[in-house]
Amino acid sequence: MKMELKPSRFFSSRWCMEKLCVVFAIINAVTCLLAFLNSVIFLIFLLVVWIWNMYHGYIPTYGDSEGWTVLNFFIIGAVICSILAASALYFAALLCLGIRNDNKRYIKMYLNYGVTVVTLSVLGLLLYIWLFWEQARIDAVVSSVMCLAYSGILFLINKTYLESDQLETNDRLLSTPCVQHSYGCQ
Repeated sequence: MKMELKPSRFFSSRWCMEKLCVVFAIINAVTCLLAFLNSVIFLIFLLVVWIWNMYHGYIPTYGDSEGWTVLNFFIIGAVICSILAASALYFAALLCLGIRNDNKRYIKMYLNYGVTVVTLSVLGLLLYIWLFWEQARIDAVVSSVMCLAYSGILFLINKTYLESDQLETNDRLLSTPCVQHSYGCQ
């Protein structure tokens, strides 16, 4: 079965938007997986240090508890980072599955997650600027640019998949016969 590409479809803006969404979904999933693995490895390292100290009798006394407080603080931070990275990985997988299977429910769940992340990031940025006004020059600029870029990507994903109902099944990027054959779909 030979597939012919229409020149207008190949260079259309919808096709380009869908391709950008696929690229973002893959990069997002890989990044979230690496973040999750790093946070779990760091948590395991901290727990090994904590258990080693307990096994060798380094029990903190009243005057020598600063090191234990710092270690416990890092353990709590690593647990929180692992949970956040796991949730990001879950939603990144939902986005990939939603794009792959054209499942609007998964894509909408990712969009809700993305809007929540942007909202919390902006609120955290405003709090950071308010608390550290004198030192927060470059940090605030970088954080606001990242929030703006992620908001643009969310807008692109939303626009692409609101318009995907108008596309025919054979015109979608991931539902062409050659892509389905390479994934083993029937």
